[in-house]
Amino acid sequence: MSLTLRDVQRIATDVVESGGAELEVVGTIPSEGEYAEVVFVLTEPPTAARHFVVGVSRNASELACRVSVETQLRQQLTTT
Repeated sequence: MSLTLRDVQRIATDVVESGGAELEVVGTIPSEGEYAEVVFVLTEPPTAARHFVVGVSRNASELACRVSVETQLRQQLTTT
């Protein structure tokens, strides 16, 4: 069974809330097939707001989706 967009957004929000960075989930949008993109904004410092987009497969398990979001965010945050 595929994850819904709401599931993906919930998982992404859980990741943000459990992490240390000042991130906010802006939204989740469908992409090709069973793929979804999650849009985040880095809110601190307020003068340097930056958006991130993370792509995940909706065919993945909740755990795999969570790991994918965590890994991709970590990679993007360390390259800022």
